Amino acid sequence: MVWFRLWLLCLFLPVVFPSLGKEELSVEISRLDVSTFPELELLFSVRDPLGRPLENLQRENLRLFENQVRVENYFMSIAQEPAEIAIVIDDSGSMHNFRRFAARAVKSFVGLMQTGDRASVISFSDTVQVLQGLTPSGEDIVQSVRQLKGYGATALYDGIYKASEILSGGNKSAIVLLSDGMDQNRDNTDRQSGRSAIEAVTLAANKRIRIFAIGLGRQINREELKDFARLTRGSFYFAPSANQLSDIYSQVARNIKSDVRIRYPSPNGRRDALKREVELSVRSENRVGTAKVDWLAPGRFVVESSGYGYDVNAGTRNRDATMKFVLQDEHGGQKTGSKEFLHSFINQLGK
Repeated sequence: MVWFRLWLLCLFLPVVFPSLGKEELSVEISRLDVSTFPELELLFSVRDPLGRPLENLQRENLRLFENQVRVENYFMSIAQEPAEIAIVIDDSGSMHNFRRFAARAVKSFVGLMQTGDRASVISFSDTVQVLQGLTPSGEDIVQSVRQLKGYGATALYDGIYKASEILSGGNKSAIVLLSDGMDQNRDNTDRQSGRSAIEAVTLAANKRIRIFAIGLGRQINREELKDFARLTRGSFYFAPSANQLSDIYSQVARNIKSDVRIRYPSPNGRRDALKREVELSVRSENRVGTAKVDWLAPGRFVVESSGYGYDVNAGTRNRDATMKFVLQDEHGGQKTGSKEFLHSFINQLGK
């Protein structure tokens, strides 16, 4: 079964997911910027067990640690980074009577787009059509949805794959997928897509593109859509009725823009080129979640060498062994060793 193969895929995808375990909140650190060290910038998101962003997040909900040292001096704000979104819509025959609901939902979604956001519209039926390339124009996006015909088969996987090709990828790239069925040809004897489900979700996951999958009606492959969302750190939404689409699309828009930014001074301002760990714990009521990431501190060193002379009786074979190196950081800390030590120090950076 396809959904079972997708479950197996999570064992092999080179994507880092937050550790859930018995925790009920999903905490993901998507970026840690060290370019202004010793001030660091952390970008993260928190979602409940249903994949919804945790609302009204306050400082008292957070505990931040660097190398197990509690960080209490930090500034927290909602991230306002521009988003890049592919709106992917099922345009098969079964969607014919739902086109106006889809158009209304997309209009609600566009109304929540912010300055700098861009979106494209992609439909899939017998084939995949790019109805609108990436654009910041809400009017063009809404207008493109009127091209939906509601006819043909369901090339679902090809639609996801094309969307992943168009998007540049990264934390603010997302696919908003709407489908009322499963990938199948007109005879219901085989899939319609040339690409497989595994190919589609792998491309999205490798480019760190989240899939927000909306299943409409009772004929959907719910487990498969859930897998698409889970394997890409997105969310799944079930709409029993087309009347619910506008509310769901609005919820998805808020979910995409739910990242939180923290700026804080490192409790260890030494430029020692050593690996460190940041741990973020979030607690809300009786639910808790934790995420950890490793990062490498910048390094600034003065390198001194003892040098070597010349002795006709000694030759040159032992020169490397006689040389001594001193690495001194800007705070006076020193490391001393041979040429082999220097090579080893450089090779271990970031490991």
